[in-house]
Amino acid sequence: MKAEQLFALMLTNWPALIDITDAELVGSDGMMSWALVGLEEEVSERLIDAPQLVQAAVWPFHQALHNLARSKLIAGHGSVSPADVNFEDFLSRLIEGLRNPEWSEELAEYTKHNR
Repeated sequence: MKAEQLFALMLTNWPALIDITDAELVGSDGMMSWALVGLEEEVSERLIDAPQLVQAAVWPFHQALHNLARSKLIAGHGSVSPADVNFEDFLSRLIEGLRNPEWSEELAEYTKHNR
């Protein structure tokens, strides 16, 4: 599966707008939002029977969304849209995750379709 297809699939599995008014900044560069945590769990559960590569893309998309949500929170916004997630941020996080030994087969599949 192409990276762009994975990204598009991730977008379809998250709500168009996510309320992050429960979010709190943590430490010097962290943030905690139970709303985002719950949504990541819902998406993971919904895609439990999807191909492993799709399952491997959930966490990197969540990380990129979380990063965006933190920026939105700092700017005073109470919501975040997955449509605003930066593709390159998602892609770099995806590749980093696929480099872990437990995802070696998925990395090979990803590489085959994304040369």
